[in-house]
Amino acid sequence: MKTKPTYQELEKENNILRKKITEQNIDGFKLLSNITFEGILIHEQGIIIEINQAFAQMSGYQYNELIGQNISKLVPQKYLSVIQKNIQQDYAKPYEIEAIKKDGTLFSVEIESWNLTFNNQKIKVTAVRDIANRKQVETKIKKLSTIVEQSENVIIITNTDGDIEYTNPKFSELTGYTASEVLGKNPRILKSGTQSKEYYQKMWHIILSGKTWKGKFHNKKKNGEYYWEQVTITPIKNELGKITNFLAIKENITNLVESEERLNTLINTIPDIICYKDGEGRWLLANKADLELFSLSGVDYYGKTDAELAELTDEIYKEAFSTCIISDEQSWNNKTLSHGIEIIPTVKGITKIYDVIKIPTFYSDGSRKGLAVIGRDITHSKQVEQRLQEQNTELVIAKQKAEESNQLKTEFINNMSHEIRTPMNG
Repeated sequence: MKTKPTYQELEKENNILRKKITEQNIDGFKLLSNITFEGILIHEQGIIIEINQAFAQMSGYQYNELIGQNISKLVPQKYLSVIQKNIQQDYAKPYEIEAIKKDGTLFSVEIESWNLTFNNQKIKVTAVRDIANRKQVETKIKKLSTIVEQSENVIIITNTDGDIEYTNPKFSELTGYTASEVLGKNPRILKSGTQSKEYYQKMWHIILSGKTWKGKFHNKKKNGEYYWEQVTITPIKNELGKITNFLAIKENITNLVESEERLNTLINTIPDIICYKDGEGRWLLANKADLELFSLSGVDYYGKTDAELAELTDEIYKEAFSTCIISDEQSWNNKTLSHGIEIIPTVKGITKIYDVIKIPTFYSDGSRKGLAVIGRDITHSKQVEQRLQEQNTELVIAKQKAEESNQLKTEFINNMSHEIRTPMNG
């Protein structure tokens, strides 16, 4: 079976054909327009004697506008010395310059030229390739490469098995591994062992299905130091839609995670309930006391509203959640710190009384940003207050009774004194 010729073989045959046609008859040169898409220009000591249709279209000139003209008309001044140098050579390897179109705009071209003898005179055949698109692609690739190389985020490219094919300088700066040390290895060399096997299995399931995965890794540097990363892994697909690589973009969030851990430790040791909701009323943060109050310990509350959480706990809390929704809305409408008392029944049969402060925050455009809720259990103080009130009431009643008794005693003595004095006077 005859094999398909390679590009190099076709180009070689093309060059031979060009040479034969040019050497036999310069008029036959026009046939080249039918067998090549690249521009062809023939000149004698810089004077143009022939061009093909592709070159005319490329430059924007008509055929008759260039014949007899000097090639310097088509080249910026800074490249003329290069052109003159190559005219003296029998063959000039491909090189890149800029050319001038009829409208004065510049475009990038690749030049390749060789000498031929015609009627005992040497002429120069020049192949001109418009590489403007290629240069644009190269510029874009270079720009993207610079962005990746200088990125403050760690960037890793792997094959579909997860073996590393590329890491940017930030990777080495963060992990302590050089690019050559990890080339061809799996990123699992960074695993700290603190995250479950199921966590990674879920990640692989998502990215192998062609979807983007976002999450956190707790990894270990070459020196054994632990660190946290916020990670986005995106499947890279070819023109057929087949996954060929995975792109991982990672951000070092160790300081953020440690700060969050310190904050969580702080708010979880506070007996007051603390909750933070977004502008739509979705819970973003709740401390241990708050979760225990509403029997939500172990429930994935993040991103859920009061109404949704009411369905995930005991029915006894539904009224309390409804009251929270109403008081939240009042805080938003007041656009300032609000203060109130909220009564919350519990599954233990004890009714809790909370002194609640709600602080709404807003974006610069006035839209709702978040609502901070802080509640203090004042059940005991309210009970003490009630007992004191009851004791005060009892004291008032006792005082009133004592005063009434004293009044009766005084009246009795006065009456007896009157009775005694009356007979004696008689």
